Amino acid sequence: MLFKEQVIDRHQALKAARDYSDRRISDIRQVIKNASHSDNLGIHSLAVAGSLARREASEVSDLDLIITTISSKPSPDTDILVWRDELCDKLKIEKPNPVGVFATPICQTLIESISGGADEHYSSVAKRVLFLLESEWLFNETNYNALLNKIVDAYAIDVTADPRKNFVFLLNDVVRFFRALCVNYQHTKSETSDGKWPLRNVKLRHSRVLMYFSMIAAIGSLSRERSPQKIDALKILVKIPPLERLFVAYQLADDGAFYKVAGFYDTFLALLSNSEVREELKGLDYDDRYKSRYFAQLKANSDALSSELLRFYEARRQVWDDRFFEYMIL
Repeated sequence: MLFKEQVIDRHQALKAARDYSDRRISDIRQVIKNASHSDNLGIHSLAVAGSLARREASEVSDLDLIITTISSKPSPDTDILVWRDELCDKLKIEKPNPVGVFATPICQTLIESISGGADEHYSSVAKRVLFLLESEWLFNETNYNALLNKIVDAYAIDVTADPRKNFVFLLNDVVRFFRALCVNYQHTKSETSDGKWPLRNVKLRHSRVLMYFSMIAAIGSLSRERSPQKIDALKILVKIPPLERLFVAYQLADDGAFYKVAGFYDTFLALLSNSEVREELKGLDYDDRYKSRYFAQLKANSDALSSELLRFYEARRQVWDDRFFEYMIL
């Protein structure tokens, strides 16, 4: 309630996005509930990631589905993909990128088994980390929650044995995933022919950064906790959207500057939901990016957001565990 009163109700774009996302998720759940054969395809759980899960969606948002399957599913993945495409058609929403992270389902045993090996596919890592960073159930809430807890337990294996330890396993994977996003953007920024790189850029610098940092802040906030309850606390934090998770971290630190984060993020969502802004950014040439007043405004806004997040992080030097800061570097 405190988050709603102090953040959502005071920012028009944040409130509009939250209200739209809640309605859209409710509608999608109802469509899935009424869809034929959804419970006979071996689907273990169905979750949404992306802007809907972060509660910052708009009419132009897509549907990033994380489909987990049971170990001995009765139907092949192709049947599930046909069902998914029919669902997208019913919802009048664009189907997932055929070569993207959300293109295929993942077996429940695979998403909850963290190998860290060289043969672990990037899409498996991405689905697992996004399951914790930003996801919300759409089908089979019980299985979704059980799987979420299993993934946290897998990452917390060292903390289970010794509560004095930090969540280093999770910290490393979250950092790895975010850096992979950055490397991917760097690789494709000059080769993207679909005109989407400007939007990818502003999203990377706003929603992706905040998504990432919210988990860093959550792990840091628990770094001095020495009781077994720290795992339960982490499970609570992963179940709330990134912006709210970061709000909790500010509250735990008794830091009153979250209004800056909320303001910068409200500006980002307001601009991103403006059709004129999206039209100007679409197809913008990389070398001409600062000729766009909207791109320049969004770049300045993201710089201010990053500056505040860095200030908050550095201000925790005497609050969070010293080992946490060591793990962030070494």
